[in-house]
Order: sequence, then C-alpha cells, then structure tokens
Amino acid sequence: MVFLLSKEFYDAMEQFERDYREHGFTRIDREKDKEYWKRGIYYQHGDTNLAFVWYLKGYQTSKNIHQS
Repeated sequence: MVFLLSKEFYDAMEQFERDYREHGFTRIDREKDKEYWKRGIYYQHGDTNLAFVWYLKGYQTSKNIHQS
C-alpha cells in the first residue's frame, strides 16, 4: 500500500488523533512495530484501531469522490 507510511498517511493519523481527543477519547497509543501497520493494526487499543480504520475508509472515500 503506497499510502501507508506516506506524509499523507501521517497527516491523516494526526488529524484523527486530534479529532479523537476532542471527543474525549484518550487511548491513542500507536503500535511501535510498523509491521503491524501492514496488517491494519495501527493502535494498541482495539476500539481506537477500529475507529481509525473507519476514519481511513471515510478519508479515502471522500478523496475519491473529490478527485472524480
């Protein structure tokens, strides 16, 4: 996945973390081993990881719509 580990990916991750904190969530410990990231495991807390996966899906969908 070219998007993974790109500046755009990190920017999306940082925005997710700001938004997530803004809603009162605090468990945003990233997985340190980036090999996990290749399998879709970005955060140590499962609920945070699931929220981020859905966040990325929305991000990519919006990007695709606006590029059309």
